[in-house]
Amino acid sequence: MNASAIAYLARYLFAGLFVLIAGLLLAKAIRDISGRMRRNLRPVAGHYLLVIEGEGAAARTVKPLPLFHTTILGRSRVCDIRLGTDTVGARHAIIYRFEGRWFIRPVRASLPLLLNGAEIRDPVPLADQDRITLGEVNLVYIQDEAAQELLAAERQRLYRDRGMLPTLGTWFWVNIFYGALALLLLFLLRGDRLFLRETVLFLVGAVWILFNLYHFLLPWLLDPLDRPAWLAMMMVAIFGMVMQVRFSGLSNRLREMDPERMRNLLGDIRIQGIALLAGLILLPIIAVIARRTRLIELFVPVCFVLTPLLFILTLILGRGRETHGATLWIRVGGISLQLTEFAKLTYLVVLAGFFKTRPERRVQIGFAAWAAVIFFLIMLLPDLGSAMILMMVTLVVYVVMTSEYLTTFAILASGTALGALAFALFPHVRARISGWTTLWTEVTPRNAQIVYGLQAIARGGLLGRGLANGSPEGIPLAASDMVFAVVCEEFGILVGLSIVVCYITIWLRGAKSTMTVRDGFTSSLILGIVTALFAEAAIVISGVTGLLPLTGATLPFVAAGGSSLLAKFIMMAIYFGLAARREEDVLWLQPTAGGVPLMTEEDGL
Repeated sequence: MNASAIAYLARYLFAGLFVLIAGLLLAKAIRDISGRMRRNLRPVAGHYLLVIEGEGAAARTVKPLPLFHTTILGRSRVCDIRLGTDTVGARHAIIYRFEGRWFIRPVRASLPLLLNGAEIRDPVPLADQDRITLGEVNLVYIQDEAAQELLAAERQRLYRDRGMLPTLGTWFWVNIFYGALALLLLFLLRGDRLFLRETVLFLVGAVWILFNLYHFLLPWLLDPLDRPAWLAMMMVAIFGMVMQVRFSGLSNRLREMDPERMRNLLGDIRIQGIALLAGLILLPIIAVIARRTRLIELFVPVCFVLTPLLFILTLILGRGRETHGATLWIRVGGISLQLTEFAKLTYLVVLAGFFKTRPERRVQIGFAAWAAVIFFLIMLLPDLGSAMILMMVTLVVYVVMTSEYLTTFAILASGTALGALAFALFPHVRARISGWTTLWTEVTPRNAQIVYGLQAIARGGLLGRGLANGSPEGIPLAASDMVFAVVCEEFGILVGLSIVVCYITIWLRGAKSTMTVRDGFTSSLILGIVTALFAEAAIVISGVTGLLPLTGATLPFVAAGGSSLLAKFIMMAIYFGLAARREEDVLWLQPTAGGVPLMTEEDGL
């Protein structure tokens, strides 16, 4: 039996295992986020307000009022606690939990709010038995320490009992999938491809050791580790590593190449492997820093300046317009860097810094002006993929953190206008859209890439043709832009859909963590990171399958590109650290007074 036949038969194993793993991860993600949504509808145990009527000895308690993690007080129907009196504003005050403590502030500075008889205008921490006055309404904040201790003990017990067991089986199946795929890959690297086997064996072994070491080490460092998101990320990254080795080392054109070109292929594998290993090595370091410190928050001003600077440097020094239609690649020595991949991350940090709470209108206008500069620079490159990704992330974070739907619609309209402007100004954008609109009527150089990709997907069917049995040589930019088409051709549509499920799992886990964390910056940045990853994957897959025009974006963790791969690992490392934050373990890297962080209005939820 030859190698092609073995790869053809192995496709049944890979499809079954990938579907099983993706199904297990998605089921747990859905179960956890639905449980978190139900819990978020419940009040926080051990904290509540008492309504007091009368003064002095005649004072009496009327009723207790439950507190949620963010509680709005006022007379409006939309308030969590509705106080039916004209002396209280429609949305008068907000009580919120931040870093393990409760704070209160007026919605607007013009609304009178008294705490223990003194008027307050900025966020102030609450202590047990504090008296709150809104108009003619008197409230007392009560903190039940016994209830909190019982709740904390129950949470710790549940974490110990259930933290690892639900994903232990999935971890086992991922190892089986990885082992079988690695053995097949090494088996196919024979004959004139033997010179690649040593490098590939080292890469496969190093990734396997780090994956299993981190699976048990990271929970001790982060406590807890988001294991479903970790397994989903590594599943996609492992599969992407194998696909990139396949493009370089199992090409049908390899026999026709001279020794110099074959050595270049070895260099391509090494560059992708170095990016993968660098990302894995940096992951625990960045995750621990993100969990234990507020260093990322302090970098918001730096990222504010760095984001446009990275785009400007790319615009000046970038290359690639002749071949790819955009100046995105900078040559440093013999290495090509794509700084725009890291600019996306710095943009997310700035976005979270602005929208860690519902900012005032002037702050929103300031962010809009800064973002307009960023999108203008992106259009000059032009980088349609980055523009679509960042616009989508901005919309999601903005609407979740502010609930301003009309303004969100205006932002969406401005994004549409930006797209129309790009169509009018840039021939490359017009060519992509023109090719997309004529996709089903004629085959032209403008749409041949999509047509060939769709043909490859059709050839693969449900289960594919087997590793290295496809024909990616006929698809332009198969290893980067069109990698999803090759995946479907060689492993089948079922594996392609399973990859989509892994991205959905990461987003659902991020959404669950957004509801779990206790401060607005952490919540905004988590939401931005997972939405950016999912948006990029959705845009790439939609482009390959003809649902959207091709944008030049790359499939996260799967497509070729060391800069993209390293940037995605850094993003996920930050996510793992933020998702594991616990209020009592975070070190503040900013001025404090008496051991208590100096709070500002922007620090609330």
